[in-house]
Amino acid sequence: MGKKEALDRILKELNETSPDIKASLIARVDGLLIHSRLVHGMDGRSLAAMTATIVGTAQTISKEIEQGKLKQVIVDSENGKLISINVGKIAILSCLVSPSANLGLVLLEMSKAAEKIKKEIE
Repeated sequence: MGKKEALDRILKELNETSPDIKASLIARVDGLLIHSRLVHGMDGRSLAAMTATIVGTAQTISKEIEQGKLKQVIVDSENGKLISINVGKIAILSCLVSPSANLGLVLLEMSKAAEKIKKEIE
């Protein structure tokens, strides 16, 4: 199985793990899209770039206020949440989840997926 197929399988499994996960993507920390499983009509390249910007800013803030290593970024909006976590040093995993999502379960599943992704891309 090639890298693209492996990443697609990992994101597909992640999206199917919880009915609260609506879409997912993997971006490089510089904002380039690696792979995605998004809802029709979403622009993966733009979302990857914006996600990298948000995570980079949050990392800078966390360092500046001496709070240690960033764990996750959650953008909580009226119609859902965007959750982003680091995948090693070179990538970010982001998921779009429903507004009433069980964040503990989603973060657990994202962490498991991040470990699999890390093995594929590093």
